[in-house]
Amino acid sequence: ESDIVDATRFSTTEIPKSGQVIDRSASIQALTNDIASIKGKIASLESRLADPSSEAEVTAAQAKISQLQHQLEAAQAKSHKLDQQVEQLANTKDSLRTQLLAAKEEQAQLKANLDKALALLASSKATLHKLEAAMEEAKARVAGLASQKAQLEDLLAFEKNPNRIELAQEKVAAAKKALADTEDKLLAAQASLSDLQAQRARLQLSIATI
Repeated sequence: ESDIVDATRFSTTEIPKSGQVIDRSASIQALTNDIASIKGKIASLESRLADPSSEAEVTAAQAKISQLQHQLEAAQAKSHKLDQQVEQLANTKDSLRTQLLAAKEEQAQLKANLDKALALLASSKATLHKLEAAMEEAKARVAGLASQKAQLEDLLAFEKNPNRIELAQEKVAAAKKALADTEDKLLAAQASLSDLQAQRARLQLSIATI
């Protein structure tokens, strides 16, 4: 009984005996070397499988992954910085908008104040013209009263002349009364003129400071 599993695969014909002995040691040695080489390759593969980080390609891939990881972290940091800048710009925009509104309100207020000052200036100039006209009128009145006073004084002096005693006392009294009235009017006109001059000076100063 044979231990061969499938004996039919082998020939049962008896090999004839030969008179020569074949030396197969070289073939055996070659096979032995091949087996040893295969075992070495197997050991190398097993070592490489046990420590894949020692492989050059794996190491390069790991370095590339690490580089990409650093680039990703840098990109994330830059993105975060850009987000902060965008937020700051948004806040700055709101602040500038608030400042612009405040500036426009201030501009409107200044324009209103300017319009009011211009209106006051126009009114003050009109009042000044009126005061100047009134002052000229008062000057004319003062001049007229001064002339009238001089005439009355001349008349009174003439009436006091001893050579004119025959003139009626009523005319002298009337002349004296007219002179007194004229002097009162002259004093009032001079006071009015002084007041008008003071008002004009104050108004001119006010116009100069508008």
